[in-house]
Amino acid sequence: MFIPITEFKDKIKLYGRCAMADDKINLEWNGSGFEICFKGDSIRVFFEKENAGEIIYIRCEIDGKVQKVAISNSKEVFVADNLNDGIHSFKLLRLNEYYSPCDTVNVTGVDIGAKDCLNILQLNKKHRKRIDFYGDSITNGWHVYAEPDYESDMHCNCYNDYSASYAYLTANAFDANAYVCAVSGHGIISTWDGVRSKPMKMFYEMKSRSMPIKMDFTDKPDLIVVALGTNDWAAGVPEDEMKCGIRDFVKMLRSDAPNTKIIWMYGMINDGYMVMMQELFADLKNNDINIDFLPIIPMKAENNEVGGTGHPNKNGQRRIANELINYINKKGILAG
Repeated sequence: MFIPITEFKDKIKLYGRCAMADDKINLEWNGSGFEICFKGDSIRVFFEKENAGEIIYIRCEIDGKVQKVAISNSKEVFVADNLNDGIHSFKLLRLNEYYSPCDTVNVTGVDIGAKDCLNILQLNKKHRKRIDFYGDSITNGWHVYAEPDYESDMHCNCYNDYSASYAYLTANAFDANAYVCAVSGHGIISTWDGVRSKPMKMFYEMKSRSMPIKMDFTDKPDLIVVALGTNDWAAGVPEDEMKCGIRDFVKMLRSDAPNTKIIWMYGMINDGYMVMMQELFADLKNNDINIDFLPIIPMKAENNEVGGTGHPNKNGQRRIANELINYINKKGILAG
């Protein structure tokens, strides 16, 4: 029997920048998703998507077993049959990013098979740390599975996978809920090809990219990680302008999270702003002890860290994640 989202929305745990609207769960940002617990011997999850646009991949996990599901239209259904008639956990996350309303994916409901009675259970209220990530294609896992000689600028979602990104790996290492606000090709001031009309700050309040639903920043993150500047350097943004842009972005973050630790990462693909950023964040730290700069050594082809279009492959992403995880542990940022 099909159960609409409205009938069990109080038993759903949402992940990331995930909105509920029009009785549907809206999945647009990478890492957005949900988790439920149910008693039964099968589950079907029903998706809604425009027929046009790229295929969107969803990571579905049932009792710890992972399956990657391709969503191309509104006839797609995730199915897990022949389960033992007991209690099961189900979790899903979006793996590649939104480019247009055609890439919007919603979950409309589920169908649970049960020998006795249908039962969606209340989830354990275990508190999870929250990490907010602000970034670009690196954070999204862009072309992480493409070969180094792959140079197409097409979306090619089969090569993109958020679950192989440093953001996912870091959040997973700390059993944290990742709130990802990352837009490929964008930067603090400019896109990689010089377009300045859509700086990253315009996406800051968006809980949905296709609907006017804003983020609620009442619940504060335990950590904010920013990995921006790569595309600004590619576009030739002058250092002085970049300094002002970074200060404005930090000020915006501080308006909603005045005491949260901020780690700003840079250097994964290019390092032209490295000296400037080191000096700038040393100055910012004089008035804000909860802000740090983490320089990352650019990925190296000889270490098999380069994927398609010069982006980190899974090895490069793992190394970036390890540097961030080690830094968080060393500083004791998420301890306790």
